Amino acid sequence: MKTSKSLLALCLFLAFTACTAAPAVPPISPIPPTGTATEPPAASATPEPTGTPLPASTPTKLPTPTAEFPTLTPLVTAPFMFMAGWSPDSLMLAYWTFTEEEMLDMPVEGAAGYPSGTLHFLDVTNNTTCDYPFAAHYSFIQPTFKWLEDGRALIRGDDGAIRAGVPCGAEFETLTGVEAEVLLGHPEFSPDGKYRAQAEIEYDPEAGLVFIELTITELASGAIASTVAWQEDLGIGVYSSPGGQWVGNELFIVATSLDQGPLLVRPGEPPIQAAPELFGVEGVCAGGGFCGVTVYLTAAPGPEPGNFHAMLWHGGDPSQYPNLMLYHSESGEVEELAFHDIRWPGFSPNGLLLLLHSPVDDYNLWVRPVEEVGGRAIPLISATLGGWAYALNDEYLAFGDEATQDIYVAALADGLILNTWDIGKYQPWQLLWAPNSARLAVVGAWYDQTGEEEYALFLAGPVTPPP
Repeated sequence: MKTSKSLLALCLFLAFTACTAAPAVPPISPIPPTGTATEPPAASATPEPTGTPLPASTPTKLPTPTAEFPTLTPLVTAPFMFMAGWSPDSLMLAYWTFTEEEMLDMPVEGAAGYPSGTLHFLDVTNNTTCDYPFAAHYSFIQPTFKWLEDGRALIRGDDGAIRAGVPCGAEFETLTGVEAEVLLGHPEFSPDGKYRAQAEIEYDPEAGLVFIELTITELASGAIASTVAWQEDLGIGVYSSPGGQWVGNELFIVATSLDQGPLLVRPGEPPIQAAPELFGVEGVCAGGGFCGVTVYLTAAPGPEPGNFHAMLWHGGDPSQYPNLMLYHSESGEVEELAFHDIRWPGFSPNGLLLLLHSPVDDYNLWVRPVEEVGGRAIPLISATLGGWAYALNDEYLAFGDEATQDIYVAALADGLILNTWDIGKYQPWQLLWAPNSARLAVVGAWYDQTGEEEYALFLAGPVTPPP
């Protein structure tokens, strides 16, 4: 049971941290301009950050826990639970709970999602709760839940119907067609609904390979804009359409592939192999990485319409792969950063910050502005993270420390610890900021050697502003 849940927690985390798309993408500069890093950086023999620019100092150790830390009281406990999201006005929190019987139906590796459970809506103003009146489960394959800006919740039911309504109030109405899928954030559709990216997936267990063919279609005309094929490692995980991510209305990114490395696809144009054509990294070895080490691409929209930033990073032993490389689409410049690893997903919600780390004893964390080429990495904290989340205003970072089982809020400007809360016997598991960045929801997990498990929901806040 515990192994299965660890896998599910990872899937859930990746789903909640997807980047928000930007309107459009300008022409991509295939080769960095003169003066920028065009050769792969040398691998370091130590996991400490190396290269240029170096961090100015070491992150601050967390304060020693004391009895003065305020203790949060669980609002709800259940054999298992997770949060789905805050309403745009920060007044209502959606979350799923599961009974002991439902936990027995928890999926194993390769499954498409959780069982139905019960979807609740908590009104944080008066601490009242209502339940969603239809059966609905959280899916790893297609989007299930989203808050709309007008305060309605949009939910895909077990019957396949997509319904929208104000929780604990008006009745839910059924929405259909492409519009409903775009509103729900289906990953196949570009944010403006102009294109649909669909992947045909074939498995070859004997060869240990997955063959993926992507087709991007312009919905209005039905014309095929692009077709791209690549291979993946069967052992990486569960594959589903579209096999990548839209970053804006005109750019689709494939994070990695065995035969070509990461790919950037603009409808109607040939695909771009990111490692050699954007980052100037030649000699990619067989297997899609540097001498067999897989390389990955993650990206986020920039503050200006059409711009984006992309990070080339690597899996495996830090001593065996180069430093991180950051691409700026607005100039075509490439930076080599003084770090080997990001804290996934790296980019903050608005794409302006990067969270970087070096796993030496504890996780030493730095935050780095993205826009400025050569920007300084600011030392933040040193902690063994057990769940973390950016505030949507990009001013705070909330995280749980596995060593103390406490919740901390740090100012991203200087790493100053602003708040600390104790959640008792529970390990921090999931953290979720309200959109106004004033309140934090936390799910903690507790289990003993007999296999008994319990999850609890807490609300923390308001956050103490920096002095």
